[in-house]
Amino acid sequence: MRESTLLWLAIAGGSLGALTAQQVLRHKTRKEPFRSILMTIGVLHVGLGILWIAAPNLVEALSRMKASM
Repeated sequence: MRESTLLWLAIAGGSLGALTAQQVLRHKTRKEPFRSILMTIGVLHVGLGILWIAAPNLVEALSRMKASM
């Protein structure tokens, strides 16, 4: 499979699987910039996941701050 296809699949939500497969199968572990781009996509997905989990609490906290002003 082409690197661009693998990266698009990672962007579409398969970053955890791609990173896991890369380590388990030892495939493209030394290939740059593929490795760095894939890691960046994984970090982005983790950040978005944390933001999604924290968002309701952030909205509530901001509402309380606004009400107290």
